Amino acid sequence: MDINTFAGMTAIADVFLDSIGWSGCNSTLEAIAYNIPIVTLPGDLMRGRHTLAILKMMGIEETIAVTKDEYVKIAVRLGQDAQYRQHISQQVSENKYKLYGDLKPVRALEDFF
Repeated sequence: MDINTFAGMTAIADVFLDSIGWSGCNSTLEAIAYNIPIVTLPGDLMRGRHTLAILKMMGIEETIAVTKDEYVKIAVRLGQDAQYRQHISQQVSENKYKLYGDLKPVRALEDFF
C-alpha cells in the first residue's frame, strides 16, 4: 500500500503487531507517532530486534514477548482490555520523546567526523 494509505491505517489502529522474524522498524516508528501500543517478539538477529530496542529506549517492556504464546496473550489483552490498551498508549505518548530527543548518536557522529 502507498505511504498515505499506510499512515491512515496506522492512525486508526488499536494495536500494532510487530512482524515476527523481521521487525518492522519504520512501521513501529509510524505506530509510535500515533501512540499505538506495540507487541513484539524479538528474534535472534538484528533484523528482528529493532522494535525491542525502540520499546526499551522508551522504557516500555510490558509488550515485549518471550514466546509466541506470550505474543498472542499480550496482543489479545491489548485488543480486549481498553483500559490496559489506554495505559500502554499513554506510556508511548509520554516516552516517545526519548527516541527523538536522544542526542547520543548525533554526538557520536560528531566525534567520529
